[in-house]
Amino acid sequence: MTQLSSSALIMFWLTLIAIMGLVVLMLYFLIADFLRRKTWGRRILNSVFFEVSLPKEASEEEKEPQKEEKNIIAIAEQFFSTIATTEGGMHHFFDINDYISFEIAAANKKISFYINVPKKFANLVEKQLHAQYPKAQIDVVKPYNIFKP
Repeated sequence: MTQLSSSALIMFWLTLIAIMGLVVLMLYFLIADFLRRKTWGRRILNSVFFEVSLPKEASEEEKEPQKEEKNIIAIAEQFFSTIATTEGGMHHFFDINDYISFEIAAANKKISFYINVPKKFANLVEKQLHAQYPKAQIDVVKPYNIFKP
C-alpha cells in the first residue's frame, strides 16, 4: 500500500510541476505581448525609413564584365550577415526585440526598395549598404502609405 501511495504522490507532484511550468510560460508570453503593444508607438517613432536606389546597369557588356550569379548573391549575403550579427544587442530575452524591415513597394508608379531601421542602427545599415553597393543612393524618406493613392 505504501508503494502505491508513494508512486501516486510522485505523479501528483510531477503533474503539479508541469501545470505550474505551463502557467509560468503562459504568463511570460502574456507579459511579453503586453510590453510589445505598449512600446509599439515609441518604436515606430524611433525608426528611420531609407529609400534605396541603384543606378540602372549599362546595357553595354564592354563597360564592366558580367558578374556571376554567385558573386551577386555573395554581396547580399555579406550585407545580411553583418546586419544580423550586430553587437548592439538586437535580441533580448526579457525585452522587446528591435527589427529591421526590408521592403519592396510600388509607389507613385515606380518600384522602390525601402529599409525601416531603428535610429540606433541607421548609421550601421547605411555604411554597410555603401560598403557592399558603392553606387547605391540612400535617401531618408517619409514612410509610404499603401492605403493612400
